[in-house]
Amino acid sequence: MSNLNDQIRLYEEHGAIFSTRPLEVPPGGRVAVVLLSFGEPRSVEEVESFLLHSRFAGRLSVIGKFVFKLRLRKEKQSWLAGLEAMGGGAAYARIRRDLRFMLDEYLNREDQHPPKHTFKVYISNSYGDPTHDKVVEKLQHDGIEHVVLLPMYPHFSQSTTGVVLGHFQEAMERAGAAFKIALVHEYARHPQYVQALADRICEGISRFPKHIRQDVQLVFAAFGCATANKSPHDPALMLIQETIAALLEAKGIPNEWNIGCMSEMLSGIKKSGLPGIKQVITELAGHAKPAVLVVPISFITERFEVTYFLDTVLRAYATEKEVSYYEVSYSPQGNPLFLEALGDMVYRKISTPEKVKVVYRPDDWVLRQQNGATIWIQSWVKHKTPVPSLRQVG
Repeated sequence: MSNLNDQIRLYEEHGAIFSTRPLEVPPGGRVAVVLLSFGEPRSVEEVESFLLHSRFAGRLSVIGKFVFKLRLRKEKQSWLAGLEAMGGGAAYARIRRDLRFMLDEYLNREDQHPPKHTFKVYISNSYGDPTHDKVVEKLQHDGIEHVVLLPMYPHFSQSTTGVVLGHFQEAMERAGAAFKIALVHEYARHPQYVQALADRICEGISRFPKHIRQDVQLVFAAFGCATANKSPHDPALMLIQETIAALLEAKGIPNEWNIGCMSEMLSGIKKSGLPGIKQVITELAGHAKPAVLVVPISFITERFEVTYFLDTVLRAYATEKEVSYYEVSYSPQGNPLFLEALGDMVYRKISTPEKVKVVYRPDDWVLRQQNGATIWIQSWVKHKTPVPSLRQVG
């Protein structure tokens, strides 16, 4: 594709360059699917190290590390309080392992893909267990040649996907590994992912009293958009808006919606052009909007950031602002449609001479303009009409 150079520029800040072209894998070949994640600290002693690893890719000088630690002071205190309240972060590693097992089983089902390939799914974390170094070592030990990288963030951002890609590439360099890699760059508009997200929104709305469900305000909580203003080629905000647009293109739920950035919630510093999530809640309370459903749109599994900062801290803040009804929607992880979406994206990264039956096909890259810069976004088209979802009001 002629636009791959545009995509590569997105990775250059963190030094991670991986091809998005499909792999040529012979029938019966083995393919590793690596789910890339930040991970999370398992104890209060690991918080500072986690924040350094998960917010930065590359090598920091002594002075740079000192400055970076100063910037993270408030966020560190928030994480310390959260871990003490929640009893650690180990449960979230188990949630990701559940996804790994489900996807492994799905990919290796006999009826899924002719010709037969053997897939093995790995979880790889920038912090926590298993680390990128351990996963790269395991891939080498298992004799893996072909690897599909699948970041656990549907929207590419230099502060989320860019970071984990940078960390994974550094681990490969340390081990002297040379895999044949295909990257799933983003899946903001994949119809099965979008529908799984819509299902979770419907489930969230169903938790409100029936007489107020039509008045529930949807608040999309965006993560990973911190660098969008400073980096003109970072498509994070645009990709998040693409997902929301895909939800709104169909019909079904007449609820009004808003979008807020989580970075202000985590660090206390406003880092993007979006209003902070607390600011959105304050404005809704000021306009006498008593029912709010927060939709964490940037994660595919349950995470500590959601459980503590959104479902605990922000809930208390909403109550203080006299929001009468407040709920947080679940991640799409357990939805069968989402599992099919992940499987579909993996299959598309395998190129074989035989004709493979697929439900979805990738459309041409969609050209967008952002601050005068060209951004290319992967689009997806289904052979039949997609299931209705959301529409915008007001």
